[in-house]
Amino acid sequence: MRALISNIVGSPKVKLKPYGSKLQQRYPKIYRLISVLRNGTTRFAKETFTFLNLKLKMWKRPDLIENLSWKEVEVYRQVPRDWKKVAPVMLISSFPVLNYIVLPIAYAYPHKLLSNQFWTLEQILKFGEIDYYNKVKHYSTILELLLIHADEKLDDSAAKNFLFDFVDRIKDGEEIKCEDVLELKPILKRPEFELKFLSYDHLFLLEKIENSRKAFDLIKSSNLAYYAYWLREADRKLLIQDLDKIPIEYMYSMCFERGINSRSHSINDLKINLRYWLDFTNKLFEFNSNFKRENQEYFTMYLHSKILLRSSINRKTPYK
Repeated sequence: MRALISNIVGSPKVKLKPYGSKLQQRYPKIYRLISVLRNGTTRFAKETFTFLNLKLKMWKRPDLIENLSWKEVEVYRQVPRDWKKVAPVMLISSFPVLNYIVLPIAYAYPHKLLSNQFWTLEQILKFGEIDYYNKVKHYSTILELLLIHADEKLDDSAAKNFLFDFVDRIKDGEEIKCEDVLELKPILKRPEFELKFLSYDHLFLLEKIENSRKAFDLIKSSNLAYYAYWLREADRKLLIQDLDKIPIEYMYSMCFERGINSRSHSINDLKINLRYWLDFTNKLFEFNSNFKRENQEYFTMYLHSKILLRSSINRKTPYK
């Protein structure tokens, strides 16, 4: 990391200080490239150091999670995923000469080769919406796989019929509310619906829409459980957070991840929709009463909730 920062930031930083305005005037594209990569690398390095520090502290004291802020939880969750995305660029650019080749290519294709530390607000919205619709196209297939699993594994005909009717309501375009989804708790908490019992295709699509695959863990159910665990912790921290104080770039990213299309809503609507999601999570896991961190029986339902609640968490009118 230090070599990378030195290659990207060190030399230009010295030269740009006295001649920055002239370089910006004569070569605005080159100046912008250097500025974006310098600022993005600085932020990425800072978040990486924060992650490593948290990792060390939590290895010594696992209960430290109770004292983490929402931002620290977000950094702890996101940095490994960011590293997975930018690692090839980082490794190649750490070599002399090669950085002058790969960095302009990465700058030209930031969605594929760079993480959001290097993006502008407009790019966060643009790329987030692209990813959002790439996920949405798998929603109906995931629901079908859920019904197939229920048909094969569930012996309770009444519960099976209720689940089939529920999915039919979604297909018919009916708006599904938080209270409606919570009626599925007694069904989806059953052992038959634990993540490890879902089919390979089902887990593959869930892992794809959640981007939950870890570099050195090929067990999909394990990756999804880890992802759900930390997303739940982030929701728990955000539940007591004043959403007005959250930086807008974090707001956009958090909403996209929870199935809310940030680009199609006003800031006020985003806060309303995110609060609606957080209230649902609170009721699902019962944070304020019987919450147990080791309890994973609702993870399958949790990971399907953005699909089940899609209409309710993307409304543009105040909730009543």
